[in-house]
Amino acid sequence: MTKQEKFVEWLWRRFFGAVGRTYSPEAMAKPEWYLTSSWTAQQEDSFRDWLTHEMIKIFHQRKKQAQLEASMFLLFYGWRIENPEDTGKKIRKEFRHGERDVTKGDTMTHERAKRRMRKWLD
Repeated sequence: MTKQEKFVEWLWRRFFGAVGRTYSPEAMAKPEWYLTSSWTAQQEDSFRDWLTHEMIKIFHQRKKQAQLEASMFLLFYGWRIENPEDTGKKIRKEFRHGERDVTKGDTMTHERAKRRMRKWLD
């Protein structure tokens, strides 16, 4: 078994363990296996940070690349979020404090951020 195969096996065990389940290939053979459990947005963020750290440590990746791969893993395989409105609050908070608008090269004002947020939510 190669280093990558061992890591993937270990990763699946930790991923299932994070929601109190035991990993088995049979569990993943069922359709929509990823909908059978859920976790909070904080648990997902914690798992992303842990996975990023492990990828840097084991594969000697740069932090940005490890963060991207951890996020992609969670995008494709992540559990359902229990309270998705918590995630919305986090986004709203980031807008409230001003976010850099890369298209214009300036910092958005609070009012502009609120208008943009309303447009996205509608």
